[in-house]
Amino acid sequence: MPNSIRGGAEGHPGEALWSFDLGGGVIPWVGLAPPDVKILRSARSIRSRSGAGHVPTWAYSTTVRGHVRLESGLEHDLLRDLDRDPDVTWLVPQPARLRARADRSKNPGQVPDLLSLTTEGAVTLWAVRPAAKQDEAFWGQVREAEGACAEFGWSHRVFSGMSVTRRSNLMWLDGYRRLMPWYEESLRTLISEAGDDFTLGKVVEVDAGGGHMVSAVWHAVRQGVVECDLDEPFSATTRLRPSAKADAS
Repeated sequence: MPNSIRGGAEGHPGEALWSFDLGGGVIPWVGLAPPDVKILRSARSIRSRSGAGHVPTWAYSTTVRGHVRLESGLEHDLLRDLDRDPDVTWLVPQPARLRARADRSKNPGQVPDLLSLTTEGAVTLWAVRPAAKQDEAFWGQVREAEGACAEFGWSHRVFSGMSVTRRSNLMWLDGYRRLMPWYEESLRTLISEAGDDFTLGKVVEVDAGGGHMVSAVWHAVRQGVVECDLDEPFSATTRLRPSAKADAS
């Protein structure tokens, strides 16, 4: 993780009150530096309830190698996108509670929807809300969360959704997230024959009907090893290229 920013001027506490669950329940955080995000547990239980406008779910994450509890399908969409990013090394749903230090009410505060950690140690808290439901109260919480994150040297982002095409593509790729024994060798063979810039049509041609090359490419796209435009429908002309961040050898 990156070096944390002090909680306030000259080391005084910042403007936000943070609470985390480190394994023994949600407790206030008194440190000026943030906790190790890899030991965080969800700070709020998610339950189904009658009349709710969303449906909670358990979703499998290859990043954490386990299931995570999510509150809505929109959160699941974000998880799919982050889960295939090779720069993302850890994810935590409902990672904290936070509220303004000056708030003396009994308001329990807000709970960010997701936390992501990158290979470089950058931490981002995500607020997930459809654009149609982003009212002034929501943006007030966003501004509060942005300030709180800045105290720790973290970032804050809002996720409003994605196109139907991207969502469908990500759902398709999830069917190939499991590593199979032939994937690595098939991908090396494909790249040696097709080069560093090829199409899905070329993959089918090189595959010669066995399916090994095709499934290997889908897995590689899912893992970020091979790049393509996920905002366009998959077709024979879809261009593919090995990622500069991935070792395809």
